[in-house]
Amino acid sequence: MDTSAPTHPGAAGRATKSPRAEGGRRKPAVFRRGKMSEAVAAYVLLAPVLVLFAFAVVYPLVDTIRLSFFDIKGLGAAKFNGFGNYVTLFYDATFRQSVVTTLTWTILTTILSVGIGWALAILCSFSPRATLVPRVLIFAAYGISEAVTGFIWLGIY
Repeated sequence: MDTSAPTHPGAAGRATKSPRAEGGRRKPAVFRRGKMSEAVAAYVLLAPVLVLFAFAVVYPLVDTIRLSFFDIKGLGAAKFNGFGNYVTLFYDATFRQSVVTTLTWTILTTILSVGIGWALAILCSFSPRATLVPRVLIFAAYGISEAVTGFIWLGIY
């Protein structure tokens, strides 16, 4: 008798293979009976999320890009403008300055926040007794902000 697979007595008292999968866990009934493959089940479970994502994200994104090629003034008829809106935008000094400011802010805040977080993580990885005060200060901020938010909501309702 093969001792590598779990067995149970069959109808005639002989040992048969258990309906359990590798590792001793029972496969879900829908897969065990062969009614639906795992790939089909994955697509069935993903379909509602993909439909909602397409409706809430993809359609507005595509429609916004489409509308960016038109000259729309209030409720009047839209006139196709091609790349005219983009040409106007890129020749605008205020727009160029705002792009530079946004990129500078994004890059510097990312570098600083990751750098400070990394430095604090290294400092807190030393001896637990030596870093007790910094760790309490860091983690108390999270707990206190949640508690304060809770009390604010209690006051509102």
